[in-house]
Amino acid sequence: MVCTKAAVVKFVLVVFNVIFLAFGLALLALGIYAKIESNTADDYLRIIDRSDSTFANFGSIGIVCGVFCLLLGFTGFIGICKNHRKCLIFFVALVSLILILDLAAGGLAYGFHNKIENTIRDGMYSTIDQYDGTNDIAKSWDNIQSQQQCCGVINATDWANSNATFNSTVGVPESCVCTTVAGCGSIQFDSIFPKGCYSDVDHRVLSNWKAWGGAAIAFAVFMIIGIIFGIIAIRQANKGYRIA
Repeated sequence: MVCTKAAVVKFVLVVFNVIFLAFGLALLALGIYAKIESNTADDYLRIIDRSDSTFANFGSIGIVCGVFCLLLGFTGFIGICKNHRKCLIFFVALVSLILILDLAAGGLAYGFHNKIENTIRDGMYSTIDQYDGTNDIAKSWDNIQSQQQCCGVINATDWANSNATFNSTVGVPESCVCTTVAGCGSIQFDSIFPKGCYSDVDHRVLSNWKAWGGAAIAFAVFMIIGIIFGIIAIRQANKGYRIA
């Protein structure tokens, strides 16, 4: 009975660590990808006035967390395969710490969720006023407006009501002007992208936010399972049973 119980504990912990290692590799890959494809993300962060925030460092955070998860996973394997009590304690302690941080981050994210839309909109209006046609903010606005076929925050009138400076004969940056898009414009702005950029930016940021939130919840449940079986393994090691 003891051998059967120990075998089940070992199997669950091995599976846990395999998944944990896979998660670490995924985080590492996503972090590297985010660093490589950082230009588009930088544009979105810059126009919502968040380019200097933690959000701008998601790539680096992903790489660091990925490496940490890989190291933790290998530590767990050593503890399981060698029946090493100290490694198991270290493993459970670190997983518990990650769980606490994960829940704290999830709580902050949930509490901040309702403020995100206002933060995005206010940030976009703030950066429009800083547009001068040549600075980094201007380049980001131009990239997003031309790529997403949008103009201003809510619509093109945001540029007329701003303190932005640009060289254009139509009263908006040239990146707002559409010439080949079917159905482009309206009666008032027949050569300007009719929709604002807020809806696209808001959707992109919120969808990523919800995806990370869902992943955090799933990861928390996963870590709780690992902690429970880790504690069982430690108790068995204390009694002199081998997890084999």
